[in-house]
Amino acid sequence: MAEKIFQPFNSKASPRNTLTPADYASLNSAHAFLALVMSIISGFGKNEEEEDIPPTDDIPQIMGFEQPEEFGAWKSAIVTERLDAPQAAQRIDYTKFDFRAAKKIDVPSAMREHGHPILDLIAEHESNGNYNIAYGGKTHNFTSMTINQVLEWQAQIKADGAPSTAVGRYQFLNTTLSELRDKLHLSGDELFNEAMQDRLAVALLDRRGYTKFLCAQMDEATFMRNISKEWASLPKDAGGLSYYAGDGLNKALTSANSVMAALRETKNNHVPQDRQMEFRDNAYELARHEPAIIAAGPAPVLSLA
Repeated sequence: MAEKIFQPFNSKASPRNTLTPADYASLNSAHAFLALVMSIISGFGKNEEEEDIPPTDDIPQIMGFEQPEEFGAWKSAIVTERLDAPQAAQRIDYTKFDFRAAKKIDVPSAMREHGHPILDLIAEHESNGNYNIAYGGKTHNFTSMTINQVLEWQAQIKADGAPSTAVGRYQFLNTTLSELRDKLHLSGDELFNEAMQDRLAVALLDRRGYTKFLCAQMDEATFMRNISKEWASLPKDAGGLSYYAGDGLNKALTSANSVMAALRETKNNHVPQDRQMEFRDNAYELARHEPAIIAAGPAPVLSLA
C-alpha cells in the first residue's frame, strides 16, 4: 500500500497553497471545511477487504503527510483513540496542507454510499422515505419530472386550493424549490430524481448552519432549532414541539432525543457519508470554485442564506 499511496504528486506545476498557522482552530471557515472533508474521506475510508485506504493516491500528500509512516500514525490514532472527524482534523499540520489541491478533489467519486442519519430521519417522518409523494399521501411520478415540471405541478395544485405544495422525500414547498433552483444555479431542466432531491435537502441543511455544525462552530441545540424551521416534523427543542406548532397543518413527529442522536451520528460517524459529502452544503462547491474564499484570514459563513 505504501508504494501506491505515495506515488509522486502531479499537480501540473501548481505551487502548494499552505498556511502559516498550524492548528485547526485558527483556520477560517473555508479552510476548516476543506480540512474536515479531507479528514473524512481519507481517515475513515475502507475497501471491500476492510483495509484502510485513501480514496485517491494524492490525498495523503495533499494533507501534508510526507512519509507513509506519518499517514499511518495519523490513521492509527483515529482507531486507537476513537477520534471523530473534527478531532482527526486537529491532528494535521496545516503548514503542509495543500488547500489549492484539496479543493480540486472530486469528493462524490471518492466516497461510498452509507446513508445520512439526518436526512434519513427527516425523510422517515416527512414522507416515509418516498421520493414520489405529495402532501396528504398522494403519489406522483416526481422522479421522472424535471424541476420546472414539478414547479408547474405545484403551481397547479396551489391554484386548485391544495393546503400545501410539499412534494418528494423531503417535502419541498414550491417556494423553497424555486429558491433552491435559483441559488444553486440550476436550469430547472434537471430531473427531480432521487439524487437531486438529496442534493437539494443537503442545501437546505447548509443554509441552516450545517457547515458550522460539522466544523464545531454551532452547537447541537442551535442546529436542531434551525433545521426545525425547514422541516416541521422535527421538534425545535427538548420540549418536543414543532417550530410551526399551532398552524393547523404541522406537528413534530419525532422526539428531540432522536434528532440529537442523528446529529451526533452524522458528525461523529467513522464511516464516510456519501450523501452527506456528495453535494455538501454548498460550502464545498464554493470552496472549490471561489478563489477569494480560499484567501487567508477570516471568511464569512458559507451557506445559501
